[in-house]
Amino acid sequence: MTELFRLIACSAIIVLVHHILSPIEVSSEPIEGVLQERGLLYSEPEAPALEEIYYERGITWRYPSAGVSANLNLLLQNGYFYYDHDSVDQKSDQSSFDLHEARLIFSGTSQYEEFRYLLEANLAPSDGASQAPLLEDAYIIWGPCLCSFAKLGQFQTPYGRERQSPEVGLQFVEYAIASDIFNRGPQAGLYGQYNFLDDRIITSASLFNGDSTGEGHNLSATDTKHLALCAIRTAPLGRINPFEEGDLHHSENTSLSFALTYGYEQSENSVTGLDFKSHLANLDVTFKLRGVSLSGEVMVEKQDTALDSHNPYGFYLQGGIFVVPTRLEAAGRFSQVECDGSFLDGCGGSDRVRQATAGINYYFWEHNVKLLLNFERRTSDMTEGGSLDSNRIMFLSSIYL
Repeated sequence: MTELFRLIACSAIIVLVHHILSPIEVSSEPIEGVLQERGLLYSEPEAPALEEIYYERGITWRYPSAGVSANLNLLLQNGYFYYDHDSVDQKSDQSSFDLHEARLIFSGTSQYEEFRYLLEANLAPSDGASQAPLLEDAYIIWGPCLCSFAKLGQFQTPYGRERQSPEVGLQFVEYAIASDIFNRGPQAGLYGQYNFLDDRIITSASLFNGDSTGEGHNLSATDTKHLALCAIRTAPLGRINPFEEGDLHHSENTSLSFALTYGYEQSENSVTGLDFKSHLANLDVTFKLRGVSLSGEVMVEKQDTALDSHNPYGFYLQGGIFVVPTRLEAAGRFSQVECDGSFLDGCGGSDRVRQATAGINYYFWEHNVKLLLNFERRTSDMTEGGSLDSNRIMFLSSIYL
């Protein structure tokens, strides 16, 4: 019996070795491929080959076979700033060469453009208070169809046209004072958008962490109070990009955009111990035709606490005209905020803040390479009397690749 078992075992081994090795003798395939077919060798799946790399509003990599793309952008803005202070606090004048903006933006698509993503790092925050580098935006977009999408992550709160406009597309060195004061900044939240009539009507709704003490940019919520926004935008005469200021592309037909935004915010200030309930409203208008552009916004807010109520409001109006089409532009802007004793940043101790700006812009390559020269006058009428005034000269070189 033992001899029989030995015979069976030897026969099985001979058959197995012959089964494995015999195809290799007659096959032209590499031995690794044969062993993989037999399940005797495991191999990681091959990564999709890079099929395209080119420049289109940034350096772009595409892997069409995998439905993936990536894009890298650089924004670099350097300049010279002179501040002439003429006010009751006798603040010293300033003359400074500054790194205004240095940003890296990494974005792309996945699942054949059904998903999009963006990550933006600010290597030199221009406010001078934030530590660099600073994470600006980090979000994922799901677009199941061309007319709608949802966005989740951290991004600029969609209150006000100018604050939603990227720095590279601005007509002036800095945002209008009204946009800055009423700005809610980047926050973590959820945003949804639906477009009608070939994008002539755009509706949106969003929810963010809010502005309680300890909340905001790169911060989690500390309570259950939030900021909710809804908006409707219309372009009755056809498509227009209201977030690119000026009429750089010399529109042959009249372009017009209107938008109305409403918001409701609950927040808590741990310093004063007060709970805030705020109603916000914003109206913006943009017009472009043959090198001429006009845009403006009106912002109104109603702040209620257990002690009192405040009703700050503000606006700006700006315009530009290309003296030399697509090259040389002259621009002007006026902005004002009535603070009404509110707790808005930038209104502390002021009854009224005004800003008047004149600018000259030269475009070498659209907004990608340009020079901006601004002359600005700011005045703050203080609650206790007197004013804080300053004259500013700002020169900026900007490159975006």
